[in-house]
Amino acid sequence: MNTNTALLVNVGVGWLVYVLAAVLGEMALWLAIATMLVSAGNLVAHTILFNIKGKTLYNPGMLTALLLFLPILVSFCWLIIQGQLASMLDWVLGLVFGAALNYVGVLKLIDWLKDEHTTYIFPQRFLRPIE
Repeated sequence: MNTNTALLVNVGVGWLVYVLAAVLGEMALWLAIATMLVSAGNLVAHTILFNIKGKTLYNPGMLTALLLFLPILVSFCWLIIQGQLASMLDWVLGLVFGAALNYVGVLKLIDWLKDEHTTYIFPQRFLRPIE
């Protein structure tokens, strides 16, 4: 990942979809479900995968995932399930679109924009020291 992919994934895909889900609200509950699946992917990535790959106990984004994404995800799911607010179509569309967002909008986008010679690099202060 570099600063260019971080911008495109987090702002271009993430914020756009989250804002659309918030604006459309109950009219597109499936979109809210999809964004919650993206939040779940973010939570797994930042709390488990990135730490394993980087051999660290902490990474940028982990605190946000734990303190914001996790409580919002749990609250949203609890409200939707307890209130029986989502139809079967909402669940199917949300899960399919959420999986597609995680795969294409996050994983593949990062892979497609991978460039070892990019000028869009993170400053050294953001990176773990080389051992």
